[in-house]
Amino acid sequence: MPSTLARQPIVHFLVLGAALFFVRSPTAAVREPIDRTIVVGEMRAGNRDVSAWIEEEVLVREALARGLEKDPVVDRRIAIALKFSGGDGDELRASLLRTDPVVRRRLAQSMRFALENSTEVAEPDAAAIDLHLAERARQRSHLELYSFEILTFAKDAATGREASSRRIQDALRRLRSGKPPAAVDSDSLALPPTVAMTRDRIAAYYGPSFAEALGGLTEGSWSGPLASVHGLHVVRVRERQRAPTLPAPMAREQAIVDLIAARRAEALDEAMRNLVARYDVRRTQDSH
Repeated sequence: MPSTLARQPIVHFLVLGAALFFVRSPTAAVREPIDRTIVVGEMRAGNRDVSAWIEEEVLVREALARGLEKDPVVDRRIAIALKFSGGDGDELRASLLRTDPVVRRRLAQSMRFALENSTEVAEPDAAAIDLHLAERARQRSHLELYSFEILTFAKDAATGREASSRRIQDALRRLRSGKPPAAVDSDSLALPPTVAMTRDRIAAYYGPSFAEALGGLTEGSWSGPLASVHGLHVVRVRERQRAPTLPAPMAREQAIVDLIAARRAEALDEAMRNLVARYDVRRTQDSH
């Protein structure tokens, strides 16, 4: 299996991209000691995004310790600031590296990429790919578009019972003999146009069991009764449009890309948690 995956062009692209970025941003070369104490002020601690700020602060410190500020975007941003400043260049540069939002986002992004590319991600095996393809097929089934006609038989207002089986069977007999829906006795509020809905919308409006039953009907024939949250129905499926699919070879390549991306995301989350855990995060009142 690994030899097969190694020949996939998409995998070649992913590996090459990761290698190029890793060469530019190695995570191993820490140039200077890192201050691993982060103080969170009272005002910031009350912010719901405090966790995101802590993560960014960790990434910025780690990036600066590795020299990742040597970046075209960072250099351009700082050059513009220095051009319009009459202050000390070195002092201003050091301040911008810590406080400028654009610079901080770029440093955090660079460190995040470097961290991601320093983690090992196992290639998916055949079983994982097949499972992913099966799940994608299940998801696509909910995007199928159904065009159908429907007649409703509501509960009897006096007895509270569902419409009698005889009434529904009579409706089916008349419809199957070619009678138009308008000639059939039902409780539909209007003549049934051809309704077009995705399976998800059908499930939301009529109920999951109705959507499931509709998926098993033969196109072009009146069928029923089908129960929904609105009563009993007879239905004729006019057309079923399946969600578009990729050719099998392309679908497997896409599955490999999806699985590798998901595993990279999981590995990055774990690496980020481990990195933040190395810091002493303290909360104190802001000074006024």
